[in-house]
Amino acid sequence: MVPHIYLYETVKDPQQFVIVLPRYSRSLHSYLMDHINEVTIGKAIQIALDIAQVIAHMHAYELVHRDAKVKKILLDTNNQVFLADFGTCQHGKENSTFIGSRPFAPEITQSDRQYYSYQGAAVDVSCLGVLMYVVAPKDIFHEPQTLTEIDINTLD
Repeated sequence: MVPHIYLYETVKDPQQFVIVLPRYSRSLHSYLMDHINEVTIGKAIQIALDIAQVIAHMHAYELVHRDAKVKKILLDTNNQVFLADFGTCQHGKENSTFIGSRPFAPEITQSDRQYYSYQGAAVDVSCLGVLMYVVAPKDIFHEPQTLTEIDINTLD
């Protein structure tokens, strides 16, 4: 079993393929909305590495997610991350469908042709880069209150 991918069961019928996952307490997006100032560089790196491990495992089987983002990463009660929502997932390396959500990977948006193809794995790597930016610790801008504070801040 690969960490950060947990599957209860699958259901197949002629119309659809259903993946049954556990119920998680929240998404990474909602966690970051409440705790963005508490995320350390270590935690951000761990999140990125965990999701990168899942994506690498998928790519080993020529599966591409094509829409990995903070709203599609779930957290358990221990704040461990799990990739979810495989509705845009596709088998194969070459893709030609315009799918996912903004921000789109450059491979998708830079084509001016009506028909184009792109490497799905490259889109996943682009999504991982956006994820790394989003979870990176943010310094809160402190607005100076006095003229002395402004002068001291300009010396740094």
